[in-house]
Amino acid sequence: MPGISYERLEKGGIQWPCPTPEHQGTKLLHKDKFSRGLGLFTAIEYIAPNELPDKQYPFLLSTGRVLYHYHTGTMTPVQKVYQNAVPKASWKSIRQMPIN
Repeated sequence: MPGISYERLEKGGIQWPCPTPEHQGTKLLHKDKFSRGLGLFTAIEYIAPNELPDKQYPFLLSTGRVLYHYHTGTMTPVQKVYQNAVPKASWKSIRQMPIN
């Protein structure tokens, strides 16, 4: 990244891309057009999990992320539409489960 240096970062943030040391940074990357068209999607083939929950190990481990998350959930949980779509008790922490 030729336009970004530690010296410049110490003075304040710089939005990427910043192609030269004189460039002020790009405030809005896709303001007038997308850099490579309207989107690049690649279809993938479904791969089933190697193991599913059973009587011996009745757990399905997940990060907790759901369909409605955007940006790992750092932005969406504050939105009312998200709060209505995802019940608070839709999953349990493994720490809350009794150990036999």
